[in-house]
Amino acid sequence: VGFDSVQVIVNQPINISVPDNASVCAGDLLQLQANGAVQYQWSPVESLSNPNLPDPIARPLENTSYKVIGFGQDNCFSDTANIFVLVNPRPFVQAGNDTTIVAGTTIQLSIQASSDVVAYRWTPAAGLNCITCSQPYANPVTGTTYSITVQNEAGCEASDQIEVRLNCSANNVFIPNAFTPNND
Repeated sequence: VGFDSVQVIVNQPINISVPDNASVCAGDLLQLQANGAVQYQWSPVESLSNPNLPDPIARPLENTSYKVIGFGQDNCFSDTANIFVLVNPRPFVQAGNDTTIVAGTTIQLSIQASSDVVAYRWTPAAGLNCITCSQPYANPVTGTTYSITVQNEAGCEASDQIEVRLNCSANNVFIPNAFTPNND
């Protein structure tokens, strides 16, 4: 007596998982991630690249609680998970107006920044007495554009630039190599 083999596929309930809550700086992108299903449906959809992917790119404008529903192979089983995304504000920084100084003189770079700033970084370092302070002194040997990047406690950054021009840079100085006896 022969037996025919019969293959039985049993669909089991699914268990969808997402990472813990996340945070992002205002204006930045964040990749969401879900596992454990065959099809996905994220909401709210307004700030998502594609709500039907397991890993859509999100750009939330405000704190957002995302919900994902995962479906099994035949849509008989589904599971739901949530992830909260905290949107941290960016700090504010303004380096001031571009300026011209006499070659060889020093100027204090004075910025305006929001009160949440906890770190400063100036580049390039050439000609500055400090690259991690809010108001360094600059004594550039050539015209230089300085960039200031500030950071708040959430790790969010903002940047601005100031150009310091020299009215008599080393490239424009004329030193005579000959003299006449009567100075004509």
